[in-house]
Amino acid sequence: GMPEQALALLRDVCRQQGNSYRPRMLDTAMVMLRMLRDRLWQPGAPAASPSGKLLSSSASIDSSAASQAGFDNEAVCLMAMDVLLMLLGSAVHEVTQHELSSARSQPGAVVPSSGKPSTDGTTQSRQAALASAKRLVQAPELGQCVPQLVQMLSRSGSSVTVHRAAAILGQLAAEPLRASELVACDGVSALAPLLDSPSRSIAAQAAAALLRCLPCVQPEALLPALPALTRRVSALKAEDTVARLLLLRSLRLIDFLVHGVPSGAEALHKAGGTEALVLATALPNRSMCQHATSALLKLAQSHEPSLQAFAQCGGLLVASELALHPDEAVSSMAVLLLELL
Repeated sequence: GMPEQALALLRDVCRQQGNSYRPRMLDTAMVMLRMLRDRLWQPGAPAASPSGKLLSSSASIDSSAASQAGFDNEAVCLMAMDVLLMLLGSAVHEVTQHELSSARSQPGAVVPSSGKPSTDGTTQSRQAALASAKRLVQAPELGQCVPQLVQMLSRSGSSVTVHRAAAILGQLAAEPLRASELVACDGVSALAPLLDSPSRSIAAQAAAALLRCLPCVQPEALLPALPALTRRVSALKAEDTVARLLLLRSLRLIDFLVHGVPSGAEALHKAGGTEALVLATALPNRSMCQHATSALLKLAQSHEPSLQAFAQCGGLLVASELALHPDEAVSSMAVLLLELL
């Protein structure tokens, strides 16, 4: 009965704004929810676990969490966002694990394109939780709190709040309707500056949200983000999970902008993108190398100064080495680069 008790407690908290015990009630409810979340990821957890009950009851909590999101009380906002992240947690885990498989792959490695986990007894509860989380993303109440979450992105001096808001928006944007709502309330303009955040985790969450907005955003709206993306690639930070995800997402966004915006090549060249992409082609990772080579090829084909800059920074040697790359897509693009040179 713990899931129902936790949900009931949170609903009571939402109704009792003047109650002096309210912070303690919130704390208690959050502890209960965290215990349930931890059970969700226990190996071999049965499908009918307490966490499954919690997620199946998600429709009764998301409206409370959404109504909390607009409060000025920072602690209450964080609690509400934690609740949403827990309920969306299985979707977060699923997407990130698939993305990590790309970020970790070595040249020539085969990465499953479906993003679906293996179906054995230990993953049944995760799959059920993922389905519940996806249903939650489609709930109208979550659409109502998208503008409030976008406003939280610009809160100065509160990196925790910004991180939570960016993480939630990134997950909501996986649903096309939520992504269109995010774009409609100028979410792209709010997310783009976060790519330069001192916190790599915040920058990675912002990049994830922007990637999921691509199908419904005007590509030109992302052009101001090119200098920040170039700096992320130039840094070549890949020493931990967050850094690898940020680097991969930055390369994907650059590749998209170079191909999708007529002035993208010139803007990237002015930001030093040619040199940054040359460095990225040497990364021991199939997906990163693919996106870097693809963007380089488009630069060389559509922007003469970029082709000259590529030649001046050892382009002939780089393209020759890439032509021997075990990944067929990379090697074929490298041959085209050699022809251009």
